[in-house]
Amino acid sequence: MKQIVVDNNNNMIIGYCEGDGYVENGIEVECFPEDFSYNFEYGKYLYIDGEIIINPDYNLIVLSNYTTNKINQMDNACKQTIYKGLDITLEDGTIEHFTLDEQDQLNLSGIGLKLLMGAETVAWHEDDETVPCRFYSAADATKIISTLTAWKEYHITYFRDLRIYINSLTTVEEIELIEYGFVLPEEFKSEVLMAYEQQLGMNINE
Repeated sequence: MKQIVVDNNNNMIIGYCEGDGYVENGIEVECFPEDFSYNFEYGKYLYIDGEIIINPDYNLIVLSNYTTNKINQMDNACKQTIYKGLDITLEDGTIEHFTLDEQDQLNLSGIGLKLLMGAETVAWHEDDETVPCRFYSAADATKIISTLTAWKEYHITYFRDLRIYINSLTTVEEIELIEYGFVLPEEFKSEVLMAYEQQLGMNINE
């Protein structure tokens, strides 16, 4: 026998049971014949006074779930992109890649303090694990820190604007199309994001 469990909001929860039904933890459970069938998704159907009806708010529930999941995905993508870091051209023209995970961020804060105290060189390392730490000039270290800081702030700003855009969407199909790197419509770009794009030459697709 199939069962209907009705939660406190009258949402149907289908499982299996034997007998005519019962009450468990204050929640009504009724049994139905084995051939009882619905295209069941939690929240889609309500069971009220012995009748099964489609939840009039179901589409809003689905949209809200998709919106929340997509925002969480984009939040994680933003963090991973920041951690990945970027290539930076140093004063002598060489290009090195620098990551910016949470430990890097803490270490760079310490390096920044050394520079403020007048250090002429500081020890740091590029992303390549086969390359040892080396000394960087104050000019190079300042550029590394400022570039990585701008990288982090840019992506945080982009994510916040992207979240606003996702919350404005009204269909699951629109939400499913969103990936990190999606080019925002101009009306959803904040003043700060546009300033980063113009002043720092950054673009989400770069």
